[in-house]
Amino acid sequence: MRAFVQMAVCLVSFEGHPRPGQSGLVLVGSGIAARPGSRTADEGIRDMRTWRRCLAAAAVHNPSARGDYAAAARYLRRRDPALYAAIRLLGWDEYQPHAISGYAFAGFTDDLCDHGTPDERMRRLDRWHEHVRTALASGTARHPVLRAYLRSVQDRQMPHRWIHAYLEGARVDLNFNGFGSDADQQAYIDQLSWPFAMLTADLVHCGGGSPRYARVCRSLAEAWQRADFLTDLHEDLRGGRLYLPADALSQHGVTRSDLESGTNSARVRALVCSAADVALAAARESAAIIEEMPVPLHALNRFAVRLAQQRLEQVKVLGAAITRAPVRDYPAACLKLMTAAYCEARRTRPKQLAPTARAARAVPELETKNLPTAGTAAVRPPTPPRDASWEPLQSVGDDETRHGSTRSGTAGDARGNQTRP
Repeated sequence: MRAFVQMAVCLVSFEGHPRPGQSGLVLVGSGIAARPGSRTADEGIRDMRTWRRCLAAAAVHNPSARGDYAAAARYLRRRDPALYAAIRLLGWDEYQPHAISGYAFAGFTDDLCDHGTPDERMRRLDRWHEHVRTALASGTARHPVLRAYLRSVQDRQMPHRWIHAYLEGARVDLNFNGFGSDADQQAYIDQLSWPFAMLTADLVHCGGGSPRYARVCRSLAEAWQRADFLTDLHEDLRGGRLYLPADALSQHGVTRSDLESGTNSARVRALVCSAADVALAAARESAAIIEEMPVPLHALNRFAVRLAQQRLEQVKVLGAAITRAPVRDYPAACLKLMTAAYCEARRTRPKQLAPTARAARAVPELETKNLPTAGTAAVRPPTPPRDASWEPLQSVGDDETRHGSTRSGTAGDARGNQTRP
C-alpha cells in the first residue's frame, strides 16, 4: 500500500520534467553513468522488492542484464515519472521490464532529436539508427538502454519491422511544416505515433500480435496523439509549431494568429471542441484493445483509455483557454482513475511466489497459467563491459542525453510526449 500511495502521488502531482541534476543519474553520450555517491545497478530502483519480483517473472536473472534493465528504469523514471508510476502500479509483473525498456528506448531516441538544428538532429538520428540496426543484427549493443530493449525483443520474439518503422518515422518531425488536412495528420500518426506505440505493444504477445491487435493499437495511438495535439497546443504555438490541420482552421474561420494571441471566441471554442470530438471517437474505438490483452494487462490499458477520454473532456470544458496555458490533469480525478485501476490490477494479477536466492539461481519456471509465455531467446554474444563507450553518440553532448524531454504530462506524442498505450 505504501508503494501505491507514493506512486499515485507522483502520477497525480507531477507537472514537469525534473530539473537538471535532480536525479542521481546522468545520461551521457557513451551511456548511463552515476553521479558521485549515487547507487548503481538494481540499487537505484526504490521499490526493490517488487522490481526484483518483476525481473524474476520476466526470467531476467543475469546480473548484467538486470543492470541494463535498471538503467532503463532509472532513465524512464526521471524522464517521465508518471508513466513509470503507471507501469509499476498497474503492469503485469512479467511485462513490466519489457514495457519499461521499450519506453526508455523510444524516449532516448526522441531525446536525440530534441535539440539543435534539423541537420544536427538528422545526423544524430542517422547514427543512432545505424547503431540500432547493427545491434538487431548482431544480438548485442554497447548502450545499456538499447541492450535492455534488445533483450526484450529477443525474449518476446518481436518482429523488427516496428523498430525500423519508428526510426524512419522519427524523421517526419524534424522538418515539420504543419498539416494541410486531416489526411496529413493521419499520415503523421501512421508513420510516427503508431510505430511508437508498437515498440512496447508488440512485446505483449510472443512473436508479435495479430493484424486486428495492431489496428486497435493504432486507434489508441491516434487517440493519445490527437489528445496531445490539443493539451500541448499552447506550448507548441510558443515553439512555432501548430499540429491542427489548416483546413480545420479554415472551416471554423480561425486563423493561426487567433490561436497565438489566445483569442477567446466562439470560433476558437468550436474548433477545439470539434478536434476533441474526433479524438474521443478514436478513444472509444480503442477500448477494444482491452479484450486483445492478457487479463493481467486489462487494468493498465483500461486506465490508458479512460485517462485519454478524461483529458479530452477536460479540453472541451476549457475551450479556447487551452491556447493560453498548458492543460493539466485534475489530481482528484486522476487519483480516482488510478485507484480503480489499481484495485482491478490487484484482483487480476497472477499469484506468484517471491523468488528465493536459490530459486533465482535455478531459473525456475514461474506459474503463468492461461497467459502467453515468453519465447526462448537465441544464444547471445557476450555483452561488452558496462563502461564501454559508443563513439557515434559522443557528439550528441550532455544536454541532449542528460535531461530528457522538456515536455510534461503522463502521455504525449511523438514530439516529446509520445503516445503510450
